[in-house]
Amino acid sequence: KIPESNPQAYDNHKTLIANYQKNLRRPFCDKVESMGIMFILLSRFLNQAKIKNLAEDDRIRQAISYMRKHIGENLYIEKLADNACMSKVHFFRMFKEQTGETPNAYFIKKRMEKAELLLITTEMPIKTIAVNLGYEDHSYFIRLFKKYSGITPQQYRERRI
Repeated sequence: KIPESNPQAYDNHKTLIANYQKNLRRPFCDKVESMGIMFILLSRFLNQAKIKNLAEDDRIRQAISYMRKHIGENLYIEKLADNACMSKVHFFRMFKEQTGETPNAYFIKKRMEKAELLLITTEMPIKTIAVNLGYEDHSYFIRLFKKYSGITPQQYRERRI
């Protein structure tokens, strides 16, 4: 039986802060081990995961798949439209109709999601992440990331620890 029915009685803010500070003093090897355990647990869920199909039209699905596979390259709407056997205008309209976003906005969002993943799962320098995602100008990448997430990549990375 729980001694108190009021959730406020179990406010463990002090304990949480103490554990957080204790965690900051842990050796690097322990942090890596903890991350490894978390990755193993997460992998059990991801093993069953399936890519969510945003689009009904196969041509748009293929364009989305192409974007995922070429996340670090420049995106050319003309190439996507040609691959889908559509005019640029028709492709643009269909893509927005099926996903709710323009191809460019969708691609940038996917790049920012990939950046978030790399920031929390690797120690890769921010400049390297920017280049891997196709941004030669890392300051532009930082501005874009801040616009997308509300904080800089460095702040985003520091929040995870």
